[in-house]
Amino acid sequence: MALLLLAVPSWSSAEDPGSSLRLDPKAAWSGVARSGAWTELHVGVVSEYGGELVLEARAAEVTSRLSGRVEALVPASFRLPAWVDRSGSIEVRAYGPEAVVERAEILVRRTGLERRVIATASQQFIESAEGSIVVAVEPSTLPSFGRAYEWIDLLVLDAPVLTQLALPQVRALAEHLGACGRAILLGLSEVDQARWREVAGCGGEFLRMEESEDSIRELLSDGPVEPSRAGFLPPPSSPRHPAQRPLEIFFLLYVLALVAGLFSVRTVGGLAAIPMAASAILVAGLWLSPPRAYFLAQVEAVEGAEVARFSMLLRIDGFAPGLARVEIPRFLGLPDPSADASLEIHLKADEATTLVAEVPTYLLSRRFLSLAGAMPWRAPVEFELDGADVRVTNAGSTPLAAGYLVLGERVVALPELEPGEVFAAHDVHPVPSDALASLPPSLLATPRTPSVLLAEVPPPLQIPGAEPGERWTSISARVGP
Repeated sequence: MALLLLAVPSWSSAEDPGSSLRLDPKAAWSGVARSGAWTELHVGVVSEYGGELVLEARAAEVTSRLSGRVEALVPASFRLPAWVDRSGSIEVRAYGPEAVVERAEILVRRTGLERRVIATASQQFIESAEGSIVVAVEPSTLPSFGRAYEWIDLLVLDAPVLTQLALPQVRALAEHLGACGRAILLGLSEVDQARWREVAGCGGEFLRMEESEDSIRELLSDGPVEPSRAGFLPPPSSPRHPAQRPLEIFFLLYVLALVAGLFSVRTVGGLAAIPMAASAILVAGLWLSPPRAYFLAQVEAVEGAEVARFSMLLRIDGFAPGLARVEIPRFLGLPDPSADASLEIHLKADEATTLVAEVPTYLLSRRFLSLAGAMPWRAPVEFELDGADVRVTNAGSTPLAAGYLVLGERVVALPELEPGEVFAAHDVHPVPSDALASLPPSLLATPRTPSVLLAEVPPPLQIPGAEPGERWTSISARVGP
């Protein structure tokens, strides 16, 4: 039988109900969430004083912080992303005007990976969803952060719900569909169907349009179909910290200086001053060295699609105890921390372009953050398939970098193509397997359709201040309409 969870508030408590700053926090998805994923909090605030307000959501070592403004005695509502850990407990803190601090706690109901989760406003769908966890949603409760959709296995929405969404909610839903989220949209006009298909990733494979609730009953008898999401890139194969080689050189010189000191310095005090001075220089050098950030990126696109999905791995190398601040464009979404990383995320209620991630660093520490989502980008490649003959055309206005053409188990070299230039794979010798050892195995896995593999990513996929590392773009041929 289906487990139905109605849109009721999740459990919360506040320390001082009579405070001059009152909080009313609720978790999205009727308070249901999965551990190790993002959800969204809707926080109602009433303050006796007007001024700046900072909201925090804390779970384990992950903190998200939102700054905004409230007016005296005017109810305000804020949306704040929150990380869910194994305890399911999220602490909400508010720092209001006049140095007023208020605290509340939310306990979400966690669900495991073994149960399919369906979020819907369809009553018939709720009654038919056998063996699933069904979350009843209302338009006002749908998230405004795309990552808060990620753990939902199936989303069922109709036209009345979609027309009531605010612009941030529309953007979040478009981001979810662009990242190949599985959804069924009911009763949409042809114009609206075309609009949502344009933002759907994976060539629209995981988006279905149906006329009414009656036409989707048979879908529930099938097993869950998991979207083929862009996988996170693995950490670099080299475990060496960038400071290791300079330190090795330093200690080599350190030993040579000591040996030279034994023969050149005639006093005990002078001999002791050599290692002490060298150690002081080492500590000062590490302490003054700022953290360094690097990123790896992978993009997956389908021929003719208006969006592409991406995954990124951000590596932060610390040299001494401190705090690394990284500005992340908001369209890249919310970063996921690695298992051993503390993370603070700073957002502004009236600013929708960037967020700031703060990661503590330690002596020769290395931390990872992962990002995944969808971005507007039309791949400048067109395929012409005629049996075993495959032709690739550069449909863009700039030269297409050299790369590879993956034809099942056969991989051929793709030369640089000028705008409008065509490459035919007929009678081209495949690239030797040993020459492919440096390519990502996940992108070389036998694809269902021909694909182009390029050692670059679209220009928008950048993180300010982070040095680019390995980057790959896979563009697959479209099959069907």
